[in-house]
Parts: sequence; structure tokens; C-alpha cells
Amino acid sequence: MPQPLKPLPPEDLEHVLEHTRELWSEASGKSFFITGGTGFFGMWLLESFAHINDQLALGMRATI
Repeated sequence: MPQPLKPLPPEDLEHVLEHTRELWSEASGKSFFITGGTGFFGMWLLESFAHINDQLALGMRATI
């Protein structure tokens, strides 16, 4: 049985936030449909999305 992926380190999530902060204002309040959310890239994308959404209080929603 495959091992579940480990959560991203907090410093990696902060790195993503700091390097993309100015891009997120247009996404405030929007909904996103994400396919492939269970693989490596999908999990990275979702964890980053959730962290940024929480930190910037953007009110975004994701459907996987």
C-alpha cells in the first residue's frame, strides 16, 4: 500500500506565499475546480492554496 504524502513544511508554504502574494487579489472570493488533487503536484497545489487562502483571508473555495 502506498504511503501517504507528508505535509509540506511550513517554511515552504511561506516561501510560496511570499513569492506569489501580489497575484492573489484577483482570486478573492472565487471558486476553483482542481483535477488530479491526489497526486504529488495536486497535493502541493492544494496545500499551498489552503495556506494562502487562510493567510490572506481571500474566501476562495476549491472543489477537487
